[in-house]
Amino acid sequence: LFESVVFNASKGVVLNWTCADGWRYTLQETPGLIEPAWTNVPPYTNLAGSGFITITNDMGAATNRFLRVQRTPAP
Repeated sequence: LFESVVFNASKGVVLNWTCADGWRYTLQETPGLIEPAWTNVPPYTNLAGSGFITITNDMGAATNRFLRVQRTPAP
């Protein structure tokens, strides 16, 4: 799903993925992959798009963080 993931020391992580009409996209994160507890990353929830979505997410002080995009049908 991700077209590119780029870490920028001054901006954080820049994520770019393809999207399609009729779907909504929510960025989620978890600190670990053993029994992951995925949580939404505001304000990147319920995003609509056509073509590509690009966001920049400040990683803050996190030393480990895993990201995914959840796709759901648009209402």
